[in-house]
Amino acid sequence: MNKDLKAEKERVRYSQNIERERARGRLKYQKNPEKGKANAKAYKSSHPEIVRDKYLLRTYGINLAQYNEMLKLQNHRCACCGADEVDLPRELVVDHNHKTNTIRELLCDSCNFAIGHLKDSSVVADRASNYLKKHGC
Repeated sequence: MNKDLKAEKERVRYSQNIERERARGRLKYQKNPEKGKANAKAYKSSHPEIVRDKYLLRTYGINLAQYNEMLKLQNHRCACCGADEVDLPRELVVDHNHKTNTIRELLCDSCNFAIGHLKDSSVVADRASNYLKKHGC
């Protein structure tokens, strides 16, 4: 049997019996969690774009293509401080409003962390800015 045809049949069978297949996978994982973790790690390293796409979709409701389009529109720079993505240790993260889950823009870890600690408040950010100016920063 053709490898692609076999894979397609497997996908169809899985999708038609998704709850049973998930239960089977959980049972298999429970029997040998170390093997399950190793398999997950191997999958993540060999399919990083698929993993990233699923994470973005699950967490923010956007896919990898939409993330990449946002990145392009921002010239691969943090929307807050302007740092170039190539100079950062990690990729830019999706900043979003935690109350409405509305996506704002892409930020570096430092800016995303700072905004979170400023409680997503422009009032608190203004106070912090005034404080720094008061002390000559």
